[in-house]
Amino acid sequence: MACYAPRTRGAASRLLSLPPFPGRACYYSSPTSSLPSCPPTLPLHPLGPPAAAPPPYPHQSWLRSTVSATHSAPSKPAPFAPYALSVLSAPSVPQPAPRFSNSDPAPAPSSATYSSPLGAPFPAVSPPPPLSSAVFPSAATRVNSATWHLQNSPEHLRPHVPREFSSSAESNGGGSGAAEVPPDGDGAGETPPGGGIFHNIRVEIVADGQVGLITLARPKALNALSQAVMGEVVSALKWMDKEEAVGATVITGEGRAFAAGADIAEMAPLSFATAFKGDLLGAWDDVRRIKKPVIAAVNGYALGGGCELAMMCDIILAGEKAVFGQPEVKLGVIPGMGGTQRLTRAVGKARAMEMVLTGEFFMDANEAVQAGLVSRVISGPPEDLVKAAIEMGTKIASLSQPAVAMAKQSVNAAFSGCLAEGLALERANFLSTFALADQQEGMGAFLEKREAGFTHG
Repeated sequence: MACYAPRTRGAASRLLSLPPFPGRACYYSSPTSSLPSCPPTLPLHPLGPPAAAPPPYPHQSWLRSTVSATHSAPSKPAPFAPYALSVLSAPSVPQPAPRFSNSDPAPAPSSATYSSPLGAPFPAVSPPPPLSSAVFPSAATRVNSATWHLQNSPEHLRPHVPREFSSSAESNGGGSGAAEVPPDGDGAGETPPGGGIFHNIRVEIVADGQVGLITLARPKALNALSQAVMGEVVSALKWMDKEEAVGATVITGEGRAFAAGADIAEMAPLSFATAFKGDLLGAWDDVRRIKKPVIAAVNGYALGGGCELAMMCDIILAGEKAVFGQPEVKLGVIPGMGGTQRLTRAVGKARAMEMVLTGEFFMDANEAVQAGLVSRVISGPPEDLVKAAIEMGTKIASLSQPAVAMAKQSVNAAFSGCLAEGLALERANFLSTFALADQQEGMGAFLEKREAGFTHG
């Protein structure tokens, strides 16, 4: 449908075609134009088109959609095409034939059978659901079809055969309590070397399955942190993070040291290109991504990378013989796993500068407590230190795990951003706790003066 406006004067108004309202178009022509003027017998309709008004120019195919379908287009084309219309004209594009339709025959069920690694045949698979669409299917339809094929392929129908826990100490000829953590299947790097058996650490589940215990077991090398050791530590931490029953993890060292630093023999021959391409510190970044609390039980030396690993944990408990230091500068390097950053935030710039720049100033357990690096000192033999760390982990595991994870995230935000960002995250996490069943249980138990029974949901 179209409405016609009277002639206007001026060369600037040669021909302009703009549909100001749906279903209606106005045509403007100047006296100097060679176009025929608007029909004089048709009045101006500002709010509606005249009855049965055909399009004035047959070449205006792009406006035919606005004209009533009862009009028939003239057979003769116009002898010219105005500039504005020739620019705005859009040729019609033929629509492709539908690739899928309701008439497509459904594929017949496959009679092929597959055998599993255990010899049992796979169950019969029904054909995929038909794509009921007369046009090209939507993205959701194609995703659903692809998902069906993935879920019903022979690869995904194989039965899951879980790995059994085995003792690495037994395979090495003695000891007990070192359990293999099955790989979680998320990709390369999480499966420990040696077919899933740890060679440099011991992994135990203690406190009725609520606490994981990781022991660095290279006492002759003072538990030096090689790439293999860190790979196993990260793999064990990731498994603990996904195990629902485990609420916290304790890391400690065997012998006279927690960890006396990185493995210098492994790092000495490296060049810059080799260290950069080999992702020398990649495993360290994964430690800070663990959501569940990690407690460091430090008895003995925690130097260099050992001090940095302890500072990456959420809580540090120290034995009476614990010693902390960053002596990397004496080897011609600097701390590279967070020593210059986390140590400064923990003990302040003055002490951090003295420890990092001299490489000789070490903190004992009592100094570390006073400086704020350590939570508290546990008196007695190393066994008492590990016992105290496990008790703390058990206490944390008995609380609401979602609330604990959000509390850990909020505290860590104070060291990774500005105050405003930390406060915003804290408020968001606080409000999120009111969506938990544990919030109702915890507050209800407090009001009813009883012990809370959290379900971690």
